[in-house]
Amino acid sequence: MVASAPPLRAAPRRGAWVGRAIVLVLGAIGGAALWATSWPGHRETGNWFFPVSWRGLDASPWALAFALPIPVLAIAAMRAASARRHARALALLVMTSLAAQGASLLLVGPSLETALDRFAGGHAEFLVAAHAHEGRIAETIRAYPERVAEGALGGFAPSKPPGTFAYYALIDRIGGDETFRALVRPLRELVWARPPLRRIVDGATAGIVLFPISTALVVLPLVLLGLALTGRTSVGYDAALLWATCPVVLVITHHTDGALYPAIATLACALAGLGARRGSIVLSMLGGATLGLGLWCNYGLLPVIGLALGAQIVASIDVVRGLGARRVIARSAAHVVALVAGLALGLGALIGGGWFPEPIEGYHTAIDYHYRWKLGFVGGRWGLTGGLEFWAWTGLPMFLAFLVACLRSLRVVRVPAHRALALATLGLLAVHLVVMLYAGSNESARLWLFQVPFFATVIAADLRIASPVGRPRFLLALAVMANLVLVPMTRAGQVW
Repeated sequence: MVASAPPLRAAPRRGAWVGRAIVLVLGAIGGAALWATSWPGHRETGNWFFPVSWRGLDASPWALAFALPIPVLAIAAMRAASARRHARALALLVMTSLAAQGASLLLVGPSLETALDRFAGGHAEFLVAAHAHEGRIAETIRAYPERVAEGALGGFAPSKPPGTFAYYALIDRIGGDETFRALVRPLRELVWARPPLRRIVDGATAGIVLFPISTALVVLPLVLLGLALTGRTSVGYDAALLWATCPVVLVITHHTDGALYPAIATLACALAGLGARRGSIVLSMLGGATLGLGLWCNYGLLPVIGLALGAQIVASIDVVRGLGARRVIARSAAHVVALVAGLALGLGALIGGGWFPEPIEGYHTAIDYHYRWKLGFVGGRWGLTGGLEFWAWTGLPMFLAFLVACLRSLRVVRVPAHRALALATLGLLAVHLVVMLYAGSNESARLWLFQVPFFATVIAADLRIASPVGRPRFLLALAVMANLVLVPMTRAGQVW
């Protein structure tokens, strides 16, 4: 016999929701003030990727057209979720995310300048390489280490395993499809108007369209993650809305860091956690295989192994609550073994099939590249400045809300009904600190985007627990408004 899911929220003390409401409002005001004053003193840290400088906005009238439906879509999504109309709720959340991304993008570029800039350099080298190797993608992946050593795949290829290159190759292939070309002809003409982008016009056009869609689709596994950790989809829906409106997600767009890696990381942990919650070895193995796919795309997702194991332990504690530590250990152990087996099988299939050549050497190459790219400013105090940068872009309201969730977790971790969620929150904090102190550096606002869904989940759970009786999404609404207030401020105050 297993315990039923505990009530996620009892009647909260008045001070609980009032205090969090004040924290969110002050976070929005404080965050706006920090961006307006260009984050005083940040240059003295000596390790800031893009120094903050107020540049204002150059908004298109279309930005307002995208922004106005956001509250309507968000409210409709939450109502559909409450009515357990899941397909409708998920579709509305995807639309909310797309509307928010569109509005943010048009705040600083009436002609999509920011999106076009993404494909004029940086990681767009993967797209250039994919187009140059069109028709030879499989052959190139199988000889990936050699092509990287030759410099044939661009300057950033040493930092990533073959999966990222494969993703850009897929984008390029979709862009070359005649039906797709016909659907996006006006956008393709806009891309063609930029001479540096003409050689990758199809891939860049597809990327401008598909990256936001991939980012929006993160809401799907995020709802499952909420279910895995708490036994309720309501937390997942709340977390998905926080993801869809989070400043760092809406500002650092058109990168695989936001469009691909968070989706894989969230799905892997959701499957792993659901496997443990439902007693499904198959789901746990699928979670492990998804982790293998993630590592094929980005070695930086290694910390997700810890998050996936944590999701299994948290789900096991929640399900067998009150039945003793032995039951928790027995349930967790079986699913941990299944997760590891799935990971081994997934990686084994990729390596054995020739799709992941020399993974260990590739990892060392990527680490060496990371240290050289960051001039050795990695880990320790430099990791702490990376953490500051990450939370600056993620937003002061989210940071303060996470701190409050951590403090609550410390207080209730010994209470059986709240132990699982408390351990999830504190475990996430531990993984975040380890990543920060071991490998953190500048540019973390982009590199750590895969962590945002996990922060959104524990924050959403804490806000739901503390909200007033009868108004379970009161604090969520405040958090979403605080996020949206900071999006134009963040856009105006930096160059990403």
